[in-house]
Amino acid sequence: MYLTVQKAREVDKVINEEFERLSQQKGFLISEEKRLLELIERLNSATGSCPVCGRELTDDHKRELILSYSLELEKVRKGLRGIDVEEKRLDGERRKVEEVLSKQDLVMKYKQLADELNKISQDLKDLEVEKLKSNSDEYEKMKSRLDFLKESEEKSLKSLANFDSLVERLEKVKFSYLEVQNSKDQLLSRLKEKGFSTIEELEAEIRKLKVSYEEWIGVKKAKNELDSAKMKLKTLNDEIEKTSEIIKVKKSELDEMIKTLDTIRSRYKEERHLELERLERDLSKEIAALEEKVRVLRKSLEGLLADREYLEKQLETIKDAERKVKAIEKAIPELNKIREKFASYKNIVAEAALKEVEKHASGIFEEFTEGKYSGIKLKRVVEYGKEKLKIFVIHHGEERETSFLSGGELVALGIAFRLALSMFEAKGRIPLLIMDEPTPFLDEERRRKLVDITVNYLRRIPQVIIVSHDEELKDAADKVISVEYRGGVSVVASQ
Repeated sequence: MYLTVQKAREVDKVINEEFERLSQQKGFLISEEKRLLELIERLNSATGSCPVCGRELTDDHKRELILSYSLELEKVRKGLRGIDVEEKRLDGERRKVEEVLSKQDLVMKYKQLADELNKISQDLKDLEVEKLKSNSDEYEKMKSRLDFLKESEEKSLKSLANFDSLVERLEKVKFSYLEVQNSKDQLLSRLKEKGFSTIEELEAEIRKLKVSYEEWIGVKKAKNELDSAKMKLKTLNDEIEKTSEIIKVKKSELDEMIKTLDTIRSRYKEERHLELERLERDLSKEIAALEEKVRVLRKSLEGLLADREYLEKQLETIKDAERKVKAIEKAIPELNKIREKFASYKNIVAEAALKEVEKHASGIFEEFTEGKYSGIKLKRVVEYGKEKLKIFVIHHGEERETSFLSGGELVALGIAFRLALSMFEAKGRIPLLIMDEPTPFLDEERRRKLVDITVNYLRRIPQVIIVSHDEELKDAADKVISVEYRGGVSVVASQ
């Protein structure tokens, strides 16, 4: 079962990676489906010129394009349906894996328990079980006797806290002591009855029973066990003696306490005691009332001091604000002049920057489209009460909005603007430009154009990094770093 859980973890990892790959592929196909639907819709409503290539839109050309895009759309939808089927299959496998993984905590717990049981079994093999059992029984007997003595001692100590029943408890302790003494005598008598009055007799008996002792797991160490029993017996006797001494000491202390109590009782007067209690209660109430008054007064004083400090700070703040207001009122006319000059200079700089970016972008876009579009125009327009910057392309001398462009032309326009902005920034010595996948939806001819433009325009920037799957871009690079996924790892190579 443990191996099954391990395998389920590996399968779960593979399923997650496959889901991630399918999700990326599905996102791409959904975007492509949306683009194709928009193109078909534009073609259906288009009249005059083709919204894709800009040529005259005939019925045959329109049907040909719609048919082509419809076939592409069907392929995309077929791919999406295949992804849905694959996701359902993976989801079923994932539920099976999750069912196995849900039991992994229980499996790990059982495995840990099995390991512990194996270890305990191995340890028990190395022990003499019968000998341990014999020693344990002897130890339990001694421990039981010792616990009894400790319990008697605790009862004796607790009896000191109760004067009324002390005498009765003392008699019980004496009785317990006699029982302990009797138990001691009986224990010694039983040892003698067993024939172990001297060590010599014990050794003779051991020699007679040597064969039986050897057959009985390790009892050849009976002498040591007897010595141990004697030591335990001696310890027990010592405990008994200590308990007797403690009882004597506690009895002496009890007698002293009884005498002290009698002395106190002889001096005690209940009327005087009640009078002092009443006086103490009255004084406590008066003191508590005075302390509460002091606390309230201190709190009020602290509040007044805090209010005074706050008002002083507010007054100083107001005075400082008045000084600043006067200084600002004097400087307002000069600030208005500076603001007007700055706004004028800002507009001049912005217009100059827009013209330069427009110039670079027009040249690059015209080269991208091989002269189909003669340039780009940037205009400030007002929409819904807000000023915006809009892009227009010049086609046959007429300005057209970007919705006129095809998908590939829109990508080319975006690349042209990125390159134009980079060239504009390069005058400020921009050290690095990174372009991530600049060629989606570009045909082969436009990709070659991008290579030429990259070589011609981007050499002005010290370092340009392009991340792409297109092989054509290698021709424009001084150094190529390829990353390939092989065997579950990414392999990096430099050319």
